[in-house]
Amino acid sequence: MKRKMKIFVIIITLAFSLLNLPLENLVPVVKATYVEGEIRQDTVWTLVDSPFVVSKNVTVCTGATLTIEPGVEV
Repeated sequence: MKRKMKIFVIIITLAFSLLNLPLENLVPVVKATYVEGEIRQDTVWTLVDSPFVVSKNVTVCTGATLTIEPGVEV
């Protein structure tokens, strides 16, 4: 009976320990850059700011250049 009680206490302790974990450790946070509209000047989409989420139409205006670095996720 004492053995069952010890196991029960250990299980309860572990359960409460897991419930107190911050959610940031359990769910990965993905930082994204949202883009939409006109690109009027030269712009570089960098790997550091990746992924880029095109939420609406994007237009690169005449005279502007959009450079997307290797490895950037769009």
